[in-house]
Amino acid sequence: MTLRKLAVGIAVAVLIVDQFVKYWVTGPMGIDYPGAELPLLPFFTLRFVQNFGVSLGLLQAGSEFARWALVAMTAMSTALSLLALVLFGGEAIKGFSVVMLAGVVICTYSAIFVSTPFLIYIGLQAGGSRTQARDTSALPQAAE
Repeated sequence: MTLRKLAVGIAVAVLIVDQFVKYWVTGPMGIDYPGAELPLLPFFTLRFVQNFGVSLGLLQAGSEFARWALVAMTAMSTALSLLALVLFGGEAIKGFSVVMLAGVVICTYSAIFVSTPFLIYIGLQAGGSRTQARDTSALPQAAE
């Protein structure tokens, strides 16, 4: 077995175990809403909390502006790190850094300018809830 196959197998196994644990905690154990608790030991309680920010909640994404500011800050910090690798990393890592930098630019562009208008069009809001039915009377209608 090659090292690559072993690594892929381990990654798939970790993903399966992760998804099973999430199902087990939110399903049979009943910790499926914010504030739900399950004391396991006198000093250990499982508690459902939501973190809508980064860095342990220090930067909260409580509004659309804040959410996109977090996306922009993440993209910029990653892009600057990769740019430093491109400029100062040497030939051994330059190709990898250029490809990663292009990936950051393309993915950030698609998240902001492609995905967002699509989600707005289908009426999906943050948290997975749908908005009220859209008025489609102003949209072009198919010819009969």
